[in-house]
Amino acid sequence: MPPLNAKVKLPAYTKSDIWVLLAVVPLQVVWCNRILLGEIYFSDIRVFLTATGIYFTLMFFVFQVCGLIAIRFLQIFPDSDDTVKRLLLSVLCYISITVASITPLMWLYGKISLFNYTMLSFTHLKVAIICMTGNLIITIVFEGLAAFERWKATLFETEQLKKENLRSQLQSLKNQINPHFLFNSINSLSSLIGDDPEKAEVFLDEMSKVYRYLLRNDEDNLVPLSIELQFIDSYYHLLKTRYGEGIVLEFHVRDSCRELYVPPLTLQILVENAVKHNVMLKEQPLKIEIRCVNDEQLLVKNNLQLKALKVITNKAGLENIAAKYQLLNGSEIMVTEDEDAFMVTVPLIKNLNYKNNEPV
Repeated sequence: MPPLNAKVKLPAYTKSDIWVLLAVVPLQVVWCNRILLGEIYFSDIRVFLTATGIYFTLMFFVFQVCGLIAIRFLQIFPDSDDTVKRLLLSVLCYISITVASITPLMWLYGKISLFNYTMLSFTHLKVAIICMTGNLIITIVFEGLAAFERWKATLFETEQLKKENLRSQLQSLKNQINPHFLFNSINSLSSLIGDDPEKAEVFLDEMSKVYRYLLRNDEDNLVPLSIELQFIDSYYHLLKTRYGEGIVLEFHVRDSCRELYVPPLTLQILVENAVKHNVMLKEQPLKIEIRCVNDEQLLVKNNLQLKALKVITNKAGLENIAAKYQLLNGSEIMVTEDEDAFMVTVPLIKNLNYKNNEPV
């Protein structure tokens, strides 16, 4: 809580506050002047303008003072649990200030007989009630508007926290991929250097293209499918360099699908998964097919020819993809397997409802 001797600034009214003041204050000024001065208030333009100007100036001063008091009470009672206490004390102060302000004005009107005014107790009471009612209405409306603004601020902060949490989770998933991919690539390159230096050089060139993509898209949560397909084509060249005719990759993707979006490295994980678990021989090639389904999904399918020595896996790759889709838009992937094939179907995201590639 700010110290009680903190410097207090003049209250800064929002657009909503100004609209409330414009709706209530002029009505209050005219009504009170009519009670004080009677018919002359409307019948004489000079009386109308002079009395309105005087009373409006007084009300402006009153509301500024009330605004300063509201700021001070917010400093003293900042918690939501203190709202009722703050409101009661504020209203009592507002009423006291209003009565203390209009009483000298009416006394002055009567003293100098301005506008032929004669001060009466009943008139004084009516004006005081009108002013107090106006203050009470404005206080309630202002408090409601302030509560609404605080709710919006809290909602915004909550959304920002969700985004930060989402970014953190997505980055964590990306960090699971990149070291694993780098390790596999280095192992492949190491094998080729001894067996076939020329192929190793080609492999290194293709690997540099792949890592340029990784570096360029490391911060992206979604990429166009067309870009992802270009990347997987380069990645396929790495596999082709090592396995030769033991692996075949086919694309059956329409142009309309290429304009849709997927999380980056989705295809790389699925292709790598097929390579890890299956035999790849010239006479028994691993066939991988990437196909668009109904302009809504992407199917990655490979024939099943599992290695004799079963590969131990924790299914981190598929879980990674599933987690990305769940975090990004709540959709799910579909994994199916039969005697001949293993298939993974992932959604294609039609509308990129993302600002700076972040969920909004």
